[in-house]
Formats: sequence, C-alpha cells, structure tokens
Amino acid sequence: MYTLKKSLGQHFLKDENICRKILSSLQQKPFSQLLEVGPGGGALTKYLVQLPGIHFKAVELDHEKVDWLLKTYPALAGKVIHQSFLEMEKPFIGAFTVIGNFPYNISTQILFKRATKYMEY
Repeated sequence: MYTLKKSLGQHFLKDENICRKILSSLQQKPFSQLLEVGPGGGALTKYLVQLPGIHFKAVELDHEKVDWLLKTYPALAGKVIHQSFLEMEKPFIGAFTVIGNFPYNISTQILFKRATKYMEY
C-alpha cells in the first residue's frame, strides 16, 4: 500500500464513476501522446495505460508511489518518469496531451509555467 503525503499536495481520486467520466471527456478529441501528471495510486492510470494506439507516460515524484504503481500495474514498465513535472524535460517529440489529478501545491505552475515551455506554435 501507500501513504498520502500532504507535503507533496497529494490527494487521491478514488471514485470510479468520476474516473470513467474523465476518461470519456479525454477521448472527445484525438491525440496520440499522453502524459499523466501525478498518477498517485493509479485511479486514472489503470485506464489510460490501456488506451489503444496511444503513447503513454506518467510522471510521479514520490518514490513510494512509483514503486507501488510499477508493482501493481506491470504494463507501466518503462512508462513512469520518476521526477518532478516542474523539472523534467519535454517527454515526447511533438504535441502531447496532459492529464492528471494535479497535486494542489503545483497546479498553477503546471498550467501556467511549464505548459508554456512545451507549447508548440
């Protein structure tokens, strides 16, 4: 199992109905590369990694969550980046979609600081 770390702004999505709604909303527009920020316990991840024809990666800072995700979802091998989203290099060549149950303490930085670095004009 894993623990919630408030120091990292962690909060975990557990409602399967909400997960399915998020997944349905995500699939409204086409994409081929997907980055999940802060997969935590894998509530969304378990669905995202199964999307056909999608190059998927997840970025997670917490070592405990990385270990748990890799043990629980073997399909994530080679797809988890153990680093801070705020410090990582662009994870894909070309355009990509970002999804996540963002940690509270970095949500503004994710949306406004880092996102502009990765935007293609």
